[in-house]
Amino acid sequence: MTELYLPSPQAGTWICPLNCWYTVCVTFLGRFYQSLKDNDVEFTPASIEKELLKSCKEAKGKENRLCYYVGATSDAATKIINEVSKPMSHHIPVEKICEKLKKKDSQICELKYGELPA
Repeated sequence: MTELYLPSPQAGTWICPLNCWYTVCVTFLGRFYQSLKDNDVEFTPASIEKELLKSCKEAKGKENRLCYYVGATSDAATKIINEVSKPMSHHIPVEKICEKLKKKDSQICELKYGELPA
């Protein structure tokens, strides 16, 4: 299968294979990153963690499951939230963050919203 690359929502780079765009990780963290920018949140790991915990309290379904996997829910068994907050504080593209998260827990990138549109 040939991989198609699309522009990243951050910095206009071309890094993401088409099939990663429908993962919950990329979509949720992409929206989260944009909300941080829109609300002028300070890009420090501590501020990002605080905001992620808030966002995850409101997350439902598969997005809540992602939050659980990264340790951003009260019932999470592991805490790898710093694997999101630290790179995001340096404006690392969410696709790269999700790629690194996949190495920590492969279930993260298995979360998908549904099939690709035809």
